[in-house]
Amino acid sequence: MGVPSEELLPVVQDRDGDLYAKNEEGIQFGTAQSLRSSLVLYVLVGTLLPMLVVGILSGKIDNGISASLRQEALNLENAIDNLDFASKQFELDGQILEDVRFFAGEALEADIRSSP
Repeated sequence: MGVPSEELLPVVQDRDGDLYAKNEEGIQFGTAQSLRSSLVLYVLVGTLLPMLVVGILSGKIDNGISASLRQEALNLENAIDNLDFASKQFELDGQILEDVRFFAGEALEADIRSSP
């Protein structure tokens, strides 16, 4: 018992250079594209796909940078508010200012004593 042989179908070429296989009834199947149409398809996909990906990613990157800058601006505003509050405490309450001066003076005296 031998292996059944497959019948090879005739290949027909149309005006555009595309190759088609036809069975006995003349029905086309297994359409093979020409080299030119394959190259056009690959060039289109190769140019449009990266542009699409870059467009999507650049939008996400812009949104991420904007969110990061907004967060940093909020942190900076909070730091300035804290400094404003601390300076008002020094200005309004003389005791805190005296304590800071006392502490700074002790630190200065300790530095003087520890130096040779």
